[in-house]
This record gives sequence, C-alpha cells and structure tokens, in this order.
Amino acid sequence: MAVKEITIRLREEVLHDLDEVIEREHTARDDLLARLVEEYLNKRRDDVSSRIAKITEAYLTGTLERQGSIDDIQIDAEAVEQAIVQTYGIEDPVKLVDVLRDSRW
Repeated sequence: MAVKEITIRLREEVLHDLDEVIEREHTARDDLLARLVEEYLNKRRDDVSSRIAKITEAYLTGTLERQGSIDDIQIDAEAVEQAIVQTYGIEDPVKLVDVLRDSRW
C-alpha cells in the first residue's frame, strides 16, 4: 500500500483534544489521524450510498417528489464549448466523440 505524507493545521484546542485521545488509546498521532480520515470517508460513502438508494427506491415506487421539469434546464452552449476546448483541446464535437470512444485521449 502506497503511503503519502500530508501536513495539516489544527487549532490548538483540537490538537490538545487529539493528544488526549492519543494518550488514552496509546496510539501514534499518525495512526489515529489516518483512522479518523478513513472512518470519515467511509461514513460519507455510506451516506451517499444511502441517499442514492432512497432516491432510487422512491423513483421505482413512483413516490419521488419532482421539483421541476427537464424543460427548466438551460445550457449555455458557448460556455460548454469553451470548457470542452479547455479540457480536451478539441473544438470539433465529432472528433471529440471519436477520441473519447477510442479512449486514446
């Protein structure tokens, strides 16, 4: 497993509380911070999965509350074109689709 080093800044009170947990659990600061980050990310992933599951269930049961129409969506074609050119360096939409389809990008 590759490990990358990061630097974080914490308020003094937070660092004090963190050190109390470290002392109580007899663990290293790096280990505790890594565990906390992993737990946070897992919880966020679970929260997102749960929201998606609830929306999917509501859609399938016909109880999804709709708040607008697809006709309400407005797209700024020039902004989209500029974003595509900035991202892919390609102006021709057909060429872009071909490149993306071939996965040679």
